Amino acid sequence: MMALYILQWNCRSIYKKLPEFKHYLSHLPVLPDILCLQETHLTSRYNPNIPNYVMIRKDRPRVLGKGGGICVCVRNAMSSSEIRIPVINICL
Repeated sequence: MMALYILQWNCRSIYKKLPEFKHYLSHLPVLPDILCLQETHLTSRYNPNIPNYVMIRKDRPRVLGKGGGICVCVRNAMSSSEIRIPVINICL
């Protein structure tokens, strides 16, 4: 059985931290298969690149203010596809 390696990180803004994060990844003994990033604070104007990964992201809508955003990065060597689920408003 093969192991699946997942790295989770609450970035609290990836803008200035991306070079250090890439350096960190390059020194890991095993490259994670999936990166789960929260609080990326990304906007449509900024398209970072993490070598060897396909990036799937959901930025926080500007109308909701700054902050937020999530990103899932999957290693290029893995087969993956995004599944879009429609938003359902549930009133409790």
